[in-house]
Amino acid sequence: MKSKIKFLLFIILIPCFLFTQPVTKLLVVITNTKIDNNNQKTGFWFSELTHFLDVFKDTNYKVDFISPNGGNVSIDPTSIESLDEISKNYLNDNLFMKSLNNTKSPLNIEINKFSVIYFVGGHGAMWDFPENIQLQKITTQLYENNGIVSAVCHGTAGLLNVKLSNGNHLIKNKKITGFSNFEEKIVGKTKSVPFLLQDKIEFINANYKKNLIPFTSNIVIDGRILTGQNPNSTTDLANAILDLLNKK
Repeated sequence: MKSKIKFLLFIILIPCFLFTQPVTKLLVVITNTKIDNNNQKTGFWFSELTHFLDVFKDTNYKVDFISPNGGNVSIDPTSIESLDEISKNYLNDNLFMKSLNNTKSPLNIEINKFSVIYFVGGHGAMWDFPENIQLQKITTQLYENNGIVSAVCHGTAGLLNVKLSNGNHLIKNKKITGFSNFEEKIVGKTKSVPFLLQDKIEFINANYKKNLIPFTSNIVIDGRILTGQNPNSTTDLANAILDLLNKK
């Protein structure tokens, strides 16, 4: 009798093993930059990480954190001056905050295990994202392996120098957004940043798109390249990524 029960359980469980989908992994890139050109503290924008993670927290998607150098990343202090409940919960989560001290290096990533790369913004990204060769390589590899490339706000700086195997810029002739010149002027950082993100995007001959009203949500989707204009675009961007993943 027992053997029959075991056999029946085995037959019932076979489909579960056969049709279980592998866990999709998301790679989140965070800046290591702590000080800007004016010797002021900078880093990544907290809600651009927390609001992204909140969209995926109850899904079957696993997230890994990397930074250009690996190790500790720095929160832009301005970004935690006024937090909503979502970000407060993450700030008070000791395990989560500890994970920000132990990000992986791009050198230690097997990019073929990931379906999405997401570049978190914050002014710090303007310094260490654009010229990091290894970040460029894994972004190209993921995109050419049918993956999703995404960025929000200043995180789009991580896409500027990414080139495909044919030598063309990833974002050339693509619809793209990121922090606008007008928004940079409003926050008083035009003289602090190494370049203006909107200008660089347009220089590469990407089709830059922005909202006329600054700091309102704006996401731009061009195939498997998804970008958000500013911090308030993060949740909409994450939901767009989730929708695209669910259609695959």
